[in-house]
Amino acid sequence: MKKLVLLFTVLILSLLFAVTAGAESFENYEYVLNSDDTVSITRYFGNEVNVEIPSEINGKAVVKIEELAFEGCGFTQIFIPESISLIYTNAFNNCNYLKEYTVDENNKIYTDDDGVLFNKDKTRLVLYPNAKSAESYIIPDTVTSIDICAFSLARNLRSITISKNVESIESNHKLGGILNIERFIISENNKYFSNDEYGVLFNKDKTVLYNFPCESQLRRYVIPGTVSMIADFAFATCTLDCIVIPSSVMEICYSAFNSNVNNNIEINHIAYEGSETDWQKIEISEHSNGRLSTTPHFEFNFSNEDITTTVIEATCVSEGYRKHFCSCRLELSSETIPAYGHSYKAETTAPTCNSEGFTTHTCTCGSTYTDSYIKALEHKDANSDYECDYGCGY
Repeated sequence: MKKLVLLFTVLILSLLFAVTAGAESFENYEYVLNSDDTVSITRYFGNEVNVEIPSEINGKAVVKIEELAFEGCGFTQIFIPESISLIYTNAFNNCNYLKEYTVDENNKIYTDDDGVLFNKDKTRLVLYPNAKSAESYIIPDTVTSIDICAFSLARNLRSITISKNVESIESNHKLGGILNIERFIISENNKYFSNDEYGVLFNKDKTVLYNFPCESQLRRYVIPGTVSMIADFAFATCTLDCIVIPSSVMEICYSAFNSNVNNNIEINHIAYEGSETDWQKIEISEHSNGRLSTTPHFEFNFSNEDITTTVIEATCVSEGYRKHFCSCRLELSSETIPAYGHSYKAETTAPTCNSEGFTTHTCTCGSTYTDSYIKALEHKDANSDYECDYGCGY
């Protein structure tokens, strides 16, 4: 066993050495020479707020930015020079303060628009800055494809509008992983994608569910009966009390229901319209089993469920509600009970020689108010017998 551990350790170290072998340093950069005598940047070590990638290092053109070259860096703006012809996926991974990409106007491969990185003719959206402050973003009509991880970790985005010409989203999990997204909005003229009333992302005919928005206010969701496949990462990092899976589903893909790295996000109840036998026929990726380990509520049907009702009574000033749940705790319907307003009973207090009179209105909830004040009578001794005629004893 010790020999096996040692062999594994040597293998890992060898791989690490292979990655960094031949790397050289220049100012805040680590780089490697390519076979055509150009330069690829492999790592940045600086702490500048605004970074300008050099177009040359020691007289050799800088043409590539390698995977994870700027991972975790704290700059807010980065300038991409004319010489760059290839930016690898995840080159700017976890750059959580990055607000803007700027590209030299003479670059023949890339350009920028409002701080977002595109290919030169803006048909491909390459990267959206993680820390861009906008809460919504409308993809330009020129765009036909969205690169893998283009919106990954864009923490301020709440909604994305996919324009009519987008044909492909180059990722196994489409637009999954956008931390705070509440809604996907698809142009009704788009031929490839669609959304439902809750902002969930589908293919055009809603046979494939791509992504449930992570920060949707929904706590319960019924997947449409048109869906036959739940795509990779479709519900990853989502919190739902209950989800209903239709019997039309034939495939649940890689990590479709996986939680985040802290494993603290759950789907509490799963209902399935088909039988247990039908469920066993679904092709389920082993990486989705973690959150599907709870036995589903089989043969779910709204019409034959045991219905329970929770009632919060209305008061004079507050609305109440009546909610109906199936046995899996899916909320089937909800009715608002209007506040019924105060119902007062009046009681009159007559005036005395010393005190004014008034009417007190008291509601069953305990609320009271007084009105109809009558001034005090003052003492009266019409018989001159030195006693008040009102019998107050004065």
